[in-house]
Amino acid sequence: MLKSSKLSEIKYKILAFFTKMYIKIKEKISRSGGKKGRFEMMAPESLIKGSFAS
Repeated sequence: MLKSSKLSEIKYKILAFFTKMYIKIKEKISRSGGKKGRFEMMAPESLIKGSFAS
């Protein structure tokens, strides 16, 4: 039981890190003209929302 909770904690931390990076990248894109580029394809919002829901 302890092992699985530790694993989900690590997974959450990784997810939080990627979410922060994604938000920073989105802010940069919107400042530089709001073009939807490679990053939008790499990390669609539905993917991030879906992984938090599960």
